[in-house]
Amino acid sequence: NLPRSLKVLQLFSNQISSLAQISKHAPALQHLGLGYNLLTSIQGQLRGPNWAALLSLDISHNSLCGIKSTVHTLTFLLKLKNLVMVGNPFCLLPWYRGYVVDSLPSLVSLDDARVFQGERERFFRFSSPDLVKPTKAYLAVRVHCTQGLVEPRGVRCALRGEGTVVANRRRRHRPRCQWRSCRRFCPW
Repeated sequence: NLPRSLKVLQLFSNQISSLAQISKHAPALQHLGLGYNLLTSIQGQLRGPNWAALLSLDISHNSLCGIKSTVHTLTFLLKLKNLVMVGNPFCLLPWYRGYVVDSLPSLVSLDDARVFQGERERFFRFSSPDLVKPTKAYLAVRVHCTQGLVEPRGVRCALRGEGTVVANRRRRHRPRCQWRSCRRFCPW
């Protein structure tokens, strides 16, 4: 049981996968820190009079994938000013910030970056359901320097459609596939 006078609750790195127990017995918190846990959804779990005073929420570095259901749940937190969601898979979506800023008009800070009026104007009606947004996010990783890699047998260049390519960027030259079996230039 938590004391009713508690205003700040930090539950970072506790392997929490559900807010059901916290929601039942939560005092009127002003800040809730749930970063680095195992949350996959917060849908319907932050509703009720206990959450009406919540000003700040940190749900960073969890496994939240449903941006629409997450943001819909956060719309019931009318006093929410500071929100940190960085590190969740949906943060890779190119329209993530615009969608959140437009959906939560009371936000002052998102992911430790201030939300300016110009940003609000730019993203006006961005969360409208009739706007078509991409549903996939892509992650590209570039490694500048590698040492000690051994060429695996049977792997071919991506230009031929098989395996993985390790490319080496050189100044003023296009990168070239490092596998000895491939002498073609890689597309990047």
